[in-house]
Amino acid sequence: LFHKAWKWCDSVTAQAQPLRREQIKNFFRRVDQMLNRVMGLHSNPRASQRFRPGGPKTLRLIVSDHGHGSSNGRVFINNLLKDWGFLTPLNPLRRASRRLTLLTMNAATRKARSRELPLDWSRTRAYLAHVGIYGFVYINLKGREPHGVVAPEDFDNVRNALIERFLSEKIPGTDLPLFIKVHKGEEIYARKQALDLPDLVVVPADGYYPRKKLTRGSPVRVTPHSVGGVHRTEGIYVFEGPGIVKSGGVGVRANIADIAPTVLAALGQPIPSSMTGKPMLHIFGDDP
Repeated sequence: LFHKAWKWCDSVTAQAQPLRREQIKNFFRRVDQMLNRVMGLHSNPRASQRFRPGGPKTLRLIVSDHGHGSSNGRVFINNLLKDWGFLTPLNPLRRASRRLTLLTMNAATRKARSRELPLDWSRTRAYLAHVGIYGFVYINLKGREPHGVVAPEDFDNVRNALIERFLSEKIPGTDLPLFIKVHKGEEIYARKQALDLPDLVVVPADGYYPRKKLTRGSPVRVTPHSVGGVHRTEGIYVFEGPGIVKSGGVGVRANIADIAPTVLAALGQPIPSSMTGKPMLHIFGDDP
């Protein structure tokens, strides 16, 4: 719903559409009713599981892996890499040959192979492999990539040149940065090499959603009047149950990695030292 109708959900931009705003509220009221049935929560204390004497001690969690906000535009990062000279698509003849080859494959193989980028790997030094809120970029490194062309001794130079290009890119028609941060993979991932994680993590400005596919036209599409929304990094967490301290509606900021060790702590289980997050002990009346 947030993806398709953010402007009618957001209390700031929904004022011009009071009827749609009320429809959104009714939708969430209905969702709340269904959640109440699933969790056994009712306005009548006698009917609610959480007030039953001697009943189970139930800890209830609602946790989101991201938040939401307005959609300001889309960024086709592989198109930017092409414009900067780091990436070369297949020429039309080779793309047609690739399509014919796909037709000879079984359905499962065809589906998997069709997701591969149609690139001339011999002339590609970097590419966006996948996206989320951020864009994940790999260097086409010799000895690591199947068709690598960048020599290991040139890796840092290519990566630093990419960082400079990303950070210098502006939102069209403004002097504002299109990318607010660019992280080297090893700055974020402790097991970057072992798990073959990205060489660069690029962070677009709020509301600019990275896309993987190569497309015709501008690599940056500004959409100021979009009704839909896109992800934000700030999500929510809600804990409810016996021994949970009331927060007054606003809790302490936490990291998504803190959720798993908090659940382990609530269950009285040991927390592995390899876990990144820390238990959120402030939510408990007594330390678990």
